[in-house]
Amino acid sequence: MLIDFNAKPERKMPEMNGDTGEMSAKMFRNEKGKIIPCKIHAGGSIGMHGHPASDDINYIV
Repeated sequence: MLIDFNAKPERKMPEMNGDTGEMSAKMFRNEKGKIIPCKIHAGGSIGMHGHPASDDINYIV
């Protein structure tokens, strides 16, 4: 499968899960799951949260 993330719109999410800062993400989702390339901007956090119904893999550069 080839996903063109350049063609996906970028969403900005301030104060993700009630925490500080901002995150930007482009999302692909289908019946098998989702892939979300994202950026946590300087000083930001996505806050404590869980994924009780799915797995989450994070690759950090």
